[in-house]
Amino acid sequence: DKMDSEGLKIMNFPSWRAWPRKDLIEPPEEIHNSKQCWSPHPCFQLKVPVNRTVLQTYNCDRQRGTKKQQMPAEKQIYQPSYVKMHFIHYSTITTLSEMNKEEWAEHFDHNLGFQWPMTKDLNSRFSDELNEGTMLHTKAMARQDTAGWKIVCHYTYNDTRGTCRIGNPYPEGAYEQNITYDSDGWKYNCFVNEKIENYFVPRLEKSMEGTKAQFEALS
Repeated sequence: DKMDSEGLKIMNFPSWRAWPRKDLIEPPEEIHNSKQCWSPHPCFQLKVPVNRTVLQTYNCDRQRGTKKQQMPAEKQIYQPSYVKMHFIHYSTITTLSEMNKEEWAEHFDHNLGFQWPMTKDLNSRFSDELNEGTMLHTKAMARQDTAGWKIVCHYTYNDTRGTCRIGNPYPEGAYEQNITYDSDGWKYNCFVNEKIENYFVPRLEKSMEGTKAQFEALS
């Protein structure tokens, strides 16, 4: 395949945490407990309804289109025969990185353009998000991360110390017209990936039809 033809051993996917869409989560039940919320402001236990998938609920990327910024700890796919040790997000030891200077020189036929020791694995790169693959970072929202959401998600809140982690996606045309909040005053803060919404979500739901009915029966 393409990775093999390139000699590519590690594919990295740009990572930027997505927000759960407020119109697709269960209605918040506020918790007024500063110890549980880690804040004097109320929080809630965010839940995805049984008739929704996590994929659709968290389909609200904070960057429009391809990711211009990346968080540390990107995700990877890699060839196990090449990666000798992998720690959470990182390929810490690879076939190349464990070479000593003499092995390195022999491997590259004494080409001085390949400096030893390497600071970046020469057999890795980031994916082309438009033509190869993108990652939707659907990390679950912790209870304490919802604290004060009614305050920080409202357009009147301008303090940089707080982040609205409940997604309210820009509707079509709003971003271009610099419309930054909806009729109820909730700030727009993320973008729906249409390929995920219209292609992958329906296929995932189709594949889960039997399981979905079982969960709904238990709810």
